[in-house]
Amino acid sequence: MGFCNHSIPLLESTRKILLDLEYYSSKVSSYKIYLTRKPDLYKYIQEIGFSNPKHFKRTKKFGIV
Repeated sequence: MGFCNHSIPLLESTRKILLDLEYYSSKVSSYKIYLTRKPDLYKYIQEIGFSNPKHFKRTKKFGIV
């Protein structure tokens, strides 16, 4: 799962928050950060979730939910 934004400070803050919440995230690269580990994806869906139903449907498609 990726987070994309052209504001590097915003991405760095988001990464720091994810690390503080014990998620493993990639470093900021090409205006993106990623969560790639399945346990982190399950945890993200349980704790944070999505407000857009499209994203929830995509997690089902990839077998994450």
